[in-house]
Amino acid sequence: VVFDTRDLEAPSKEVNQMYWEWVIAGANHDRVALLVRSEMKRVEGNMNALSKGVKLRSFHDIDEAVKWLLIGYRPGRG
Repeated sequence: VVFDTRDLEAPSKEVNQMYWEWVIAGANHDRVALLVRSEMKRVEGNMNALSKGVKLRSFHDIDEAVKWLLIGYRPGRG
């Protein structure tokens, strides 16, 4: 899953909490790539994901994000 948040305002605390609950549950995705504008948000997102033990990474560039999402991908796996 890719979320492009580069042109969005920061979400409310409640929306952010629901987002992280969905990411942590991991029921409908293998990995989540988050496109962000600032370096601080990229680092913050990556540190949060690592501390929560989830497969989420933040990126500035869509090509980088897609490359990361495809690591270990095998067609026909479902």
